[in-house]
Amino acid sequence: KRGGLIFEIGQQNGLRYTLYLDDIIIYEVDDSYFNKYNLNDVEGEPIITNVPTIYVNTINNQQVPYDKNIYVDGTFNLVDGENPFLNINDLSLRIRARGNSSLWMPKRSYRIKFNKAVDLYGMNKNKDWVLLANHADKSLIRNYLAFELGSKLSNLEYTPQCMFVNFYFNNNYEGLYLLATQIETGTNRVNIEYDYTNDDIDIPFLIEWDNRLTNPNENNGAIEGIDYFVVDWIPFGLKYPDSFNEMTYNQKRYIYNYMNNVHTSILNRKNYDSFIDVDSFIDYFIVQELFKNVDMGFASVFMYKEKGGKLKFGPLWDFDLSIGNADYIDYSPYNWFSQDNSGNPWFNSLMKHPTFKKQFTKRFNEVKNTIIQDLIDSVDIIGRDLYEHASNNFERWKTLGKYDWPNPPKVVAASTYDEQIYYVKNYLIERVKWMDYVLNE
Repeated sequence: KRGGLIFEIGQQNGLRYTLYLDDIIIYEVDDSYFNKYNLNDVEGEPIITNVPTIYVNTINNQQVPYDKNIYVDGTFNLVDGENPFLNINDLSLRIRARGNSSLWMPKRSYRIKFNKAVDLYGMNKNKDWVLLANHADKSLIRNYLAFELGSKLSNLEYTPQCMFVNFYFNNNYEGLYLLATQIETGTNRVNIEYDYTNDDIDIPFLIEWDNRLTNPNENNGAIEGIDYFVVDWIPFGLKYPDSFNEMTYNQKRYIYNYMNNVHTSILNRKNYDSFIDVDSFIDYFIVQELFKNVDMGFASVFMYKEKGGKLKFGPLWDFDLSIGNADYIDYSPYNWFSQDNSGNPWFNSLMKHPTFKKQFTKRFNEVKNTIIQDLIDSVDIIGRDLYEHASNNFERWKTLGKYDWPNPPKVVAASTYDEQIYYVKNYLIERVKWMDYVLNE
């Protein structure tokens, strides 16, 4: 490329890219400082990647408790060696543990909350962010791939934004992490908030299908009728509004009745399109089934409804135990996960409806050779670009070739990072072939 062109060099493959030619930096930062660089009379391609480093230090080097209700005060620093103008110094924050099954894993995930909204690498200002450890995912990229695919599918809104970072806690290197946006409502997140009054019945809501809510040992003190509600046997955690205590009786009944209608119409396969946005449902379950995600009918299944709209599905979340990375299911790239008593009963039911199955097949055929193939093609590139950082991560944790719950034998047998990347790519290739065959036979 030559001659005064504007190149968009933002986030690709979860990384920051800097353009070099003959070891000389050739960009000029414009006044937006983030996305655009003027490149004059040059040729080449982005070949050097940069993973920033995040340092979180707590007061008196205090450790973060495993209790998810307890935050610890500290400071946040971000160092970008290639782009020092993006550095962030000494921001106050609070940090706490996060995760459910991953809560007790050696490499810990965290939720961080700044005192003021912060824009990190163009991912829109917010106070709340997460650092995903991906300890059980030895490729370190399953969550990233799911978010990347979701961001490309036009019927999925509000897919989390993310990027890879090296993380130090109290000056100790903790490994390669995924910095991601927190699932919550707001202008720069799930944008459905509405200044409703007591007279409004059709109020917007964000909920999570989470089977843990009915287990007192796992629900973090959640109370039915305040923090969650149950339709048939499915517990739905309320994310927005924050609590049923904030609603009138009629508003509570509206949300419950709406979700009951969703559930009943899907299982009966009648009039379901009056209650759900079918296009978002299809895109959502293309991702879930392509990745064969163990949680698609258990937890982290988010859905939302705007005022006056139908129920939509997303944001996507929690894919570290996908792509053949769970030994307690049929982890092969074959068979629907949602069948019989596994997976998601809603998807299982609608795939028995000829009209829905035709719509699902049509959409899959639209994206299999474009968006999905592009994702598969990117896996090797991501693995190459992360190799050095992943090597440091596994020098810290020494888990390659060893069992971490719930790694299946094939994941344990992949004893190098290159083999982990190959496993992920090959799994997706075989999964697409199988889905293509059964949908189009």
